[in-house]
Amino acid sequence: MANTGAWPAAIGDVTGDTDYFPDGAPVCPLGTAYVLDAGTHRVTAHVH
Repeated sequence: MANTGAWPAAIGDVTGDTDYFPDGAPVCPLGTAYVLDAGTHRVTAHVH
């Protein structure tokens, strides 16, 4: 993460940080959980 200099291990490490999301974590409008890809360090695409 930008504040720690290390990649997050899980999506909750980012979404639970109020420095990044002061109003709370984003929520998929269709209820699918967001997942962090450990290889690319990006949120994986999900299909509805």
